[in-house]
Amino acid sequence: HYRYGWGQLQMGLDRVPETLCGKGVKIAIVDSGVDTSHTLLRHVRHGLDLTNPADPHAWTHDIVGHGTHAAGIVAGRDESGKMLRGFVPDAEIHVLKVFPGGRLSNVLEALDYCLELEIDVVNLSLGTPQPSQAIEQKLEEAVFHGIACIVAASDPSPSTDP
Repeated sequence: HYRYGWGQLQMGLDRVPETLCGKGVKIAIVDSGVDTSHTLLRHVRHGLDLTNPADPHAWTHDIVGHGTHAAGIVAGRDESGKMLRGFVPDAEIHVLKVFPGGRLSNVLEALDYCLELEIDVVNLSLGTPQPSQAIEQKLEEAVFHGIACIVAASDPSPSTDP
C-alpha cells in the first residue's frame, strides 16, 4: 500500500481524514506547466501558458517538471486509492505557466488571473535575483482580496562563500 510518500508523512497527510479533499476550492499553480498525461493529474483541466499565448494547450507541456511535481503534491488523484494522494485531490486546479522563458509581467498576469477568477490559494514556486515592487504590490492586492499566496522563500542576503 503506497498511499503516502515520505514527504507527505512528514507533513502529516496520513492524519488528515480521507474525506477532506478540497472540493470547491480553487488553487492556482504558477510554475512551469503541468503534464496532464500523468496518471495522477489527468483531472487537471484549466490552464494558460503565459509565455506562449498562441498555443492554448502549451501549459500541459512541462519540460522542467517542477510544476508537475508541485501539482502532484497539491492535487494528485488516484481512483484506486493505492497510489500517492495529493493534499486536495478534488480541488479545481488552474495551471499558469510562467517559465521557462517568462518575464515578471507574466507573473503579474498570473496574479491578475487569480484575482479575476477568485482563486482561493495560489502557489508560486519561483524566484528572481532582483526584488520587484510590482510583484510585491500585486501579492498584497491578492492577499487583500482573500487569496492565500504560498511563495518560495530564501535568504535574501548575499552569499559569503568564495
